[in-house]
Amino acid sequence: MKKIQTLGIKYHKQGHRAELTAIVEKYFGIGGKITEATESDLSNMQLAYDEMQSTARSLNLYLNVKKVVKYVN
Repeated sequence: MKKIQTLGIKYHKQGHRAELTAIVEKYFGIGGKITEATESDLSNMQLAYDEMQSTARSLNLYLNVKKVVKYVN
């Protein structure tokens, strides 16, 4: 659940709410929310997460938040 939430936040912060909403509605219905999913929704959660990841890659969303710092001597 934490991974889905983290990825969803990245969609929001980078201005791709419409894409995220389309994915969520595909698996949870109109107005559905992943955050309200139950254990019986586990397969839909996995499908939604997989699609969120592939869509994020196609949108070139920055998925890794780690910063690389270079030190110059």
